[in-house]
Amino acid sequence: MDICFWVINECNLCCKYCYVDKSKDIMTLDIAERAIKYIIPFLKDNEANNIRFHGGEPLLNKEIIEYVIKELYVQVGNKNMHFYLTTNGTIINGIDFIIENAKISVSIDGTQYYNDLNRIYKNCEGSYCYIDKFIRMMKSKDIHFNIRMTIHPNNVEGFFQNFMHIYNEYKIIPSFAFDYGSDGWFNDNVALFFKQIKNVILYLYDNDPIGAFELVDNLNREYLSRRDYCTGGEKSIHITPLGDLFPCYLSVGNPKYKIGNIYEGLDKKSVQKICLESKKPNSVCMGCGLENNCKSRSCKIINEIYTGDPFKPSGVKCAYTRGIYNLLVELQKNEKIKSEQINSMAAFRNIKDNHIKI
Repeated sequence: MDICFWVINECNLCCKYCYVDKSKDIMTLDIAERAIKYIIPFLKDNEANNIRFHGGEPLLNKEIIEYVIKELYVQVGNKNMHFYLTTNGTIINGIDFIIENAKISVSIDGTQYYNDLNRIYKNCEGSYCYIDKFIRMMKSKDIHFNIRMTIHPNNVEGFFQNFMHIYNEYKIIPSFAFDYGSDGWFNDNVALFFKQIKNVILYLYDNDPIGAFELVDNLNREYLSRRDYCTGGEKSIHITPLGDLFPCYLSVGNPKYKIGNIYEGLDKKSVQKICLESKKPNSVCMGCGLENNCKSRSCKIINEIYTGDPFKPSGVKCAYTRGIYNLLVELQKNEKIKSEQINSMAAFRNIKDNHIKI
């Protein structure tokens, strides 16, 4: 089971591409206690559970996060639970317990110049120096963590530079999210992104093959794994600061996709409706060889967010998914890469086993 506590909506940054509701809602101790009581049966019925903390900036409500972790350890034990937290990396004090008990993902977009184009405070001050301090603190404590970049039209030209900055400075292979919803995406800058990511992968194959395999496999799992239907409400639940329930992070705050609350439980009809709708085909996707491997097929919520129509995928999203596939196929044919190594990877087994044609 995947359960996410949205412990606060407010954030101390004002990132230009942020999608999160900026209300002042904050999870209180009473709500946290009731939420724990609600989720305990789910946790005990599952052998593996992921508990996530999200926001806003979740560390602005670190007392509630610490309380939830400690209480779940008492009531469930730690054998079947894993805790995760996504942070902007600007809060460094009073978080020792959290970073020692949860896997941390830190958001940073690369060099100081590119990071501070978008990841800024409300007074327009850049956040890079604070995030860099957070990351170096984590490394000094020898705590494993992830780094996540956001790819936006105004920073895509620096992707190679930004990726290599993170790789060289922090010795980490960062993950990245493509900001499909921003204005400013065109064929040229989408193509520029793929030219740069290809160069990143080829560099890693020459200098860090394990890192290259990690990156390519992550791309495959995220963008080309088979998609059947939405399991929101069945395998994942997101709990807002006020105790409302939603199926996924994209839906949080949208009344159309509310599926219950911690007091009355899940509205099974709402969950079933989302599931059934996700199984309906997108007419414009029929005949595409990637239809069953694309999020836009099963996630009608992401379609509605970006196009206003649950059955119409974003053109940028389509271009990106096709670009990932074409990149992996091109890498298969690259003479610099040993075919026996790359063909053994899950990413390429997926392409071959599913006979994807586009």
